[in-house]
This record gives sequence, C-alpha cells and structure tokens, in this order.
Amino acid sequence: MVIGNPIYDTIFKFMMEDPAVASRVIGMLIGEDILELEFAAQEQIQLDSSWPLALFRMDFVATIRTNEGSKKVLIEVQKAKRETDISRFRSYLGKQYSDRKYALPIITIYFLGYNLTDLPEVVVKAQRSLVGIISGKIYEVKNEFVERLTHEAYLIQVNRLKLPLRSPVERMLSIFDQNRKLIEEYFLEYPEEEIPEEARPLAKRLQLVTKDKSLKEQLELEAVIEFEYQQTIGMREAKIAKAEKDRMEALKRAEEAKQETKAANQRIQNILTSSVLALHTAGKTKEDIAQMLNLSVEEVSDILPNV
Repeated sequence: MVIGNPIYDTIFKFMMEDPAVASRVIGMLIGEDILELEFAAQEQIQLDSSWPLALFRMDFVATIRTNEGSKKVLIEVQKAKRETDISRFRSYLGKQYSDRKYALPIITIYFLGYNLTDLPEVVVKAQRSLVGIISGKIYEVKNEFVERLTHEAYLIQVNRLKLPLRSPVERMLSIFDQNRKLIEEYFLEYPEEEIPEEARPLAKRLQLVTKDKSLKEQLELEAVIEFEYQQTIGMREAKIAKAEKDRMEALKRAEEAKQETKAANQRIQNILTSSVLALHTAGKTKEDIAQMLNLSVEEVSDILPNV
C-alpha cells in the first residue's frame, strides 16, 4: 500500500481533516474518549515575511467524556520538521494565549520531525500540577480556573518509533515510519498485512493522497520550498559556523600570545633573580645590586625578602 507521508504539512492536514481520523489520533494520544470533535480553526501562521514557510497548526474543539458527564477542551495540534521551529512555537503560543477567544481548557499536541535528546520516548506528556510554594504540597484537584490558565502538552517524536510496536499508541503512530519512504519522499510504502489495526483508518485516508492530483501538486511545491529552505539555512549555518571557527581561532591565538608573553616575562624574572642572588653571594649590597641591574632597591628587596 502506497500512502502519503504525514510528516509533510499538506498530507498531515489532509489526514486530520477527516473527523473520524482526527478523533482517533487525538483520542489515543491523550487517552480520552472523544464524544465530538469539530474544527475551531485551521491555519498556517506566517511568522517570517522573508520566507514562504509557516508554523503549522490545527485547532479543534473536543467534547470529552468525564465521570461527571462531559466537558469541552480546545485541542491545538502543531507540527515541526526542524528543531528551530520550537522557538517559533514559544513566541506564537505567548501571543495566542493573550489573544485567546475560547475560554476553554487547552491541550497542545506537538508532532516533532526530530528528536529531543533528553527525552528518549516516542510520546511524552507535560502535565500541569498545583504545588504549594510554602508547604511544597502537591494538590491533586481539578480546578476550572487553573485549567483555563494552564495547559497539558503532548510531545510526539515520530523518529523514535522502533520495533516491536508494544502499545496501541505506537501502533497507531507507525503510520509515520520514515524508514518506509519511497524515492519521492512524500510517499511511504507498507505491505498491507503489516499495517496495525490501530493505524488502518489513517492508512486508508492517506492512500487517497496518491489519487489526488491537486494534493500532489501542493506536495511538489512544499518539497521544493523545503529543499530551498534547507539550502538557504545550510548556507547560513555554514557562514555562522565559519565565523564561529574564526572567532575561536582568534581567541586561541590571543591566548597563545598571552601565554608566550607570560613565559617570556617569567624567563626575564628568573634571570633577574639569578643575577640578584649571584651578586648578593658575591658580597654586593642591595644598593649596589640595584644600580648594577637598573632596578630599584625595593625590587631587589622583593627578590631578597629575608636579607
């Protein structure tokens, strides 16, 4: 089965536009029973006018089953191919929370196309907690005021998927397996019998990408833009790396010169010390030694402190 590669924004958006697929993905990730899911907004926020790439984000309003009945939450799904995108998320989220139109608890899901070195798991949850500053006590309570001010976050590192796929979440996320890329990297290929049951609805949706000409055109454009972006970033990073290398070499040369000067001064001091000691042994006074070596009496005294 050939399917679209959901690491690409165009394909990921197409996949998540299917309400049943989006409910499955979000519900399995956050471990909640989603009764209803609707788009609140979906857009790509342009953060850099000098480059035609945007921060990818989709918003949903989800109705979640609770012990008391149900509640609504805002689900933000964001995706980053590169590590540099995380700073964009931070600056964007700060503005989003100040401009928030929805007075709802927020859950944010990040799909990352790179690994966070200090987090070795595929899915990691950043969970809110209430801690007394004075007592240090952790309060295990649900508070509507707090829920609307803070948010839970889920980090999905798709490159950390490994066999065997042990959990339902891993089996669902296996649809992101980048080891199955074809020459056209925006397509993946799976033997149909190897697709886990949890991932089959996603695979069927993604299979439609191969038959949609307009989507393929968007993908080709996204691939070209991504390539050009990487080339530009690569040249920029090479210049930065060269400048940093030149700076470090200059610092190294300055340190070497400093050490050489220090060593030369030490050699001169050793010669003066030897000369002072030799003249003193020969019976010369401090005043005689000072005059002969063009030193002050104080400098001679420093060399002969106990004489």
